[in-house]
Amino acid sequence: MNGRMSAVISVKSLEDYQVFDVTGNPLGRVDDVLLDERLGHARYFVLSFGAGLGMRKDRYVVPADAVRLDTENEALVVDVAPERFDDALPFDEANGADEGAVYRL
Repeated sequence: MNGRMSAVISVKSLEDYQVFDVTGNPLGRVDDVLLDERLGHARYFVLSFGAGLGMRKDRYVVPADAVRLDTENEALVVDVAPERFDDALPFDEANGADEGAVYRL
C-alpha cells in the first residue's frame, strides 16, 4: 500500500496545486477549502491570485462545483468567467442565497 487511497486526496496537498482557468491560463494557488459542516464535503475553494513581487494578493471564494481537480497535472481548473471575479461581492456580505456566487475576501 502506498499510503494513497483511490478517489480521495488530502486537502493539505491542494496547497501545492496551481489554479488555471479553462483555457489554461494560470490564476494562482489554493489558499483553503471550506467544508459543508452538515454534509462534510467541499463547498468552496479559497483561491489566491497575485502576491508576486510587490503585487497585492487577491483572495476569492469559488463554489466547489466550478472547480475541477486535474490530478495528472496537479492543478485545479476553475470554470468561472473572468468578469465574475471583477464583480465579486465581499464574502462577509454572503447570505448563502446564491450558492454559485464568487466572493472576494
